[in-house]
Amino acid sequence: MPSVWNLAKDMEKEGKAYYEKLSAASKNNEITAIFAFLAKEEGVHLTTFEKLEKGMKVGARPVSESTVKASKLFGKMAARSHIADEKESAIKAYKEALSMEKQAVKYYTGMLKKCDASQKTALTLIIEEEMKHKAIMEALVDFVGRPHDWLENAEFNHLDDY
Repeated sequence: MPSVWNLAKDMEKEGKAYYEKLSAASKNNEITAIFAFLAKEEGVHLTTFEKLEKGMKVGARPVSESTVKASKLFGKMAARSHIADEKESAIKAYKEALSMEKQAVKYYTGMLKKCDASQKTALTLIIEEEMKHKAIMEALVDFVGRPHDWLENAEFNHLDDY
């Protein structure tokens, strides 16, 4: 039976590969940037799990500006309104990515019961980041469905800074 760390690392590897695939496949520069950012984040999570598995201490990560970046990218997309070109083929991929983020949050929350105090601290930070990735994916799914209305009404109130 694989360890919880191996399963977590596998999830992060899958997420990273999937986001890299979406980034490479996108014809929209802003969406490419969002997925490149998410792939990088999953890589950081993978490294964190590798360190935790080895019993190493993991410090807090510096606060990123991802919500601000996402807001700017969504604004650029709305201004150009080219997202409709990718809508039909992309919406399924975005929903799958959203599902992956939800699964990660659920799995990592379950892992908290099996961790020591330092592991719980690191895992809690990763859960918080995955929740924010989930919010970005939810925003992207909503945006693709209705780009002009979404940006006007949502104003990123549901995305926390981190």
